[in-house]
Amino acid sequence: MTALGFVVLAVAGALVRAEAAQRFNAPTWPWGTLGVNVAGSFALGLLAGSGNPVMTAVGVGALGSLTTLSAFAVELTTLGRRRAAAYLAVSLALGLAAAAGGLAVSD
Repeated sequence: MTALGFVVLAVAGALVRAEAAQRFNAPTWPWGTLGVNVAGSFALGLLAGSGNPVMTAVGVGALGSLTTLSAFAVELTTLGRRRAAAYLAVSLALGLAAAAGGLAVSD
């Protein structure tokens, strides 16, 4: 049952990420990917702090596919050096802050 939940949630996360990228990414800045990465970091922080065993299926399945590194990496290569550096810095800062916020809220 856990494996089925993992697969279903992974597919759902991937579809949400793809839709967000399709709707909100601009040629000059990938807003959709940034948004799902920050939201996913917050949600994973919440789950990690809760100690809930469902975290495996939800955290790794849905959030893992929602916040995929491959989309982030491809976008970095298409932005040019300065924008890529800014996007990397903003993504790391917001992602870490969101994860810390999720952990703090879950306590």
